[in-house]
Amino acid sequence: MIARITGQVVERGEDRVLVDVGGVTYELLVPPVVLVDVAEDEACAFETVHFLQTEGSRATPILIGFLTRAQRGFWEALSGVLGPRSAVKCFTAPAEHIARWIETGDVTALKGLPGLGPAKARELIARLQGKLARYAAESAPTSGVRRGARMTFATAAGPAAQAVEALIGLDYTRSEASELVSRALQAHPDLDTPDAILGAVFARGRPR
Repeated sequence: MIARITGQVVERGEDRVLVDVGGVTYELLVPPVVLVDVAEDEACAFETVHFLQTEGSRATPILIGFLTRAQRGFWEALSGVLGPRSAVKCFTAPAEHIARWIETGDVTALKGLPGLGPAKARELIARLQGKLARYAAESAPTSGVRRGARMTFATAAGPAAQAVEALIGLDYTRSEASELVSRALQAHPDLDTPDAILGAVFARGRPR
């Protein structure tokens, strides 16, 4: 089992990164909340989960990467309900935010996460409520690796996530949209609605 990878990020994609470790390049699937803290050409350490995705008789090995053990542990809790890939996709807000929504039964907040409708939001609450208190009580975790300006997006992931989805609807890739929103929030940390964030994004000159 591959539990940790440390190396140079040589490529940052829409939902994954390529990491060069001594001449061997690993592809890691990463949640959006992790991806915004990762940049190309920087050294980075990832806590990983290695699993086999089965489709019929075919099994494909997949590595999922996180910057902290807390992120990895929280994803494992989500994965037990949603499955590995869906848990990656919806992990757009910090673990403490999502955990708090589950603990307080906030269906409205949860169904705003990508891929989660009201039914899945209620299932998360039913199956995980009372089990995530330690995540809900934590402040945003730090790994000591590439956590700074980009954390602005992660800690404001409610309206920011909606702004990202709106940009994706305008044909931006997820990584492009996340970067644009992150920069807007870095310049204007008081923005608290998707419309305000998008206004700041486009005020910088229509990106592309």
